[in-house]
Amino acid sequence: MLSSSTCPLQRCGRGSLRAWCTRAEQVSGALADYFRAANLQALSELGRAWMAGTIEAVGEELLARRGLAEPTAQMVVVAGDSGSGWGELVIRRAAELARADDAQLLVVHVQIADALAHPATRQLDRHRDLTAALGGTYTEVSGATPAQALADTARARGAATVVVGHHRSRLGEFAHGSVSARLRRQLPGTAIEEVRKT
Repeated sequence: MLSSSTCPLQRCGRGSLRAWCTRAEQVSGALADYFRAANLQALSELGRAWMAGTIEAVGEELLARRGLAEPTAQMVVVAGDSGSGWGELVIRRAAELARADDAQLLVVHVQIADALAHPATRQLDRHRDLTAALGGTYTEVSGATPAQALADTARARGAATVVVGHHRSRLGEFAHGSVSARLRRQLPGTAIEEVRKT
């Protein structure tokens, strides 16, 4: 025998049966959307692909066909702008590489985060304008060293290439190292290109 608290007919007057029916309709509607013919066909294709050992290729093809595949991120080429006369050469070379790879151009000027004042040069304004004219983005970041700040930016943006200027003499490189050498150590999977004055 059913108690009055569990009998659907008894609860009908209180609205419980109506709420239960509404929930059942919502679940039914959600499942009806899930069990559409297109979804069942896709599941069937995936099952056959799994049995054939081609699940990855078929899965990617199914996602692409349905417009669900994630678009690949556009490559990024980072140019390190020191604010010196080298900057224009570095920016132009990075722009060439970006155009060749259909990549975004990101020009980065590093403000050294120390207690010393580092006044902005007129070159920076010219480099900002040049970057905009070449279709790129110009940004300033701060960091302990140029190499570390450029590496952090390149990692954060998933850069494929980093272009920097070659400033030091061989003796200076021996004594202090170069930005490009530090970048190669910090970004082993990223192409590092040095631009030398000709």
